[in-house]
Amino acid sequence: MPQKRVLVFQPIHEAGIAALTSAGIEVVRAPDARRETLLAMIPDADGLIVRTTGMIGGEVMDRAPRLKVIGRHGVGVDHIDLEAARQRGIVVVNTPEANSQGVAEYAVGLMLSACRFLPTADAAVREGRWAERERLIGAELHGHTLGIIGLGRIGSRVGRICRLGFQMRVRYYDIVRKHKEEKALGIEFASFEEVIAEADILTLHTPLTPLTRHMMNRETLSRMKQGAYLINTSRGEVVHLDALVESLRTGHLKGAALDVFPDEPLPPEHPVLRLPNVVLSPHMASHSEESMVRMSLVAEDVVRVLTGQPPRYPVLPE
Repeated sequence: MPQKRVLVFQPIHEAGIAALTSAGIEVVRAPDARRETLLAMIPDADGLIVRTTGMIGGEVMDRAPRLKVIGRHGVGVDHIDLEAARQRGIVVVNTPEANSQGVAEYAVGLMLSACRFLPTADAAVREGRWAERERLIGAELHGHTLGIIGLGRIGSRVGRICRLGFQMRVRYYDIVRKHKEEKALGIEFASFEEVIAEADILTLHTPLTPLTRHMMNRETLSRMKQGAYLINTSRGEVVHLDALVESLRTGHLKGAALDVFPDEPLPPEHPVLRLPNVVLSPHMASHSEESMVRMSLVAEDVVRVLTGQPPRYPVLPE
């Protein structure tokens, strides 16, 4: 039997590479993340491991007659055409539990950064503007209301940290009510409208679907509390970025912290880059050492599929 070959389209932790090579699979690493590179290298691949760059649709799959499995290093699969994969008999797998703690901790870090002006304070010290300390009077998390949209693996961890660690009042909305988490953490279920209207800090933890695309738009942002903060570590398209810029410019929202954007990298001319009341990071909420190891081990499910075993975490079309 010829040796199986897996194309790793973007760099992953060596733990994942080791999982492939120890199973006797040849690993081919793409030199860059350009679409042209993917289309040129995919024809000889039995498996593909991807992160967040590029749409993996029918055009890519049709270039790869040997392709049996696509491994998503992470959770979100909105850039993989699941129906096209199903039609071609290609299994899609991901790592739904790998980055939950890392992203949750990062989301809380963004809350602290936005509410206490940490990036601005850092810049002030480096630039010799010590007197800025008199102006940078922030808000504590303690005692304020946190709104969570999406109480899945990440959202529930954020709720736990903020409820038990900061004694925040936590209200959430999810399409499925989570009675167990409510009881364990002392958090409250409410409608979407109630959550966004009452939150001092609103944090988003939803997948990107037709229902959640631009969920936070001019109308919904206007219904948020005056002076509230918006945190997004989910998907960039969940927020209408231009509407958010408008809300921040007018002062309706006091601040925001964003790790994800509709276009990545963020265009250098985008007005959000010029707003002083926004904390920005380059889609790195999951970039803890521990999370990177766990996400790379999507390779284990890739091996399972290529050796005729059922995967642990298959992703099915909705």
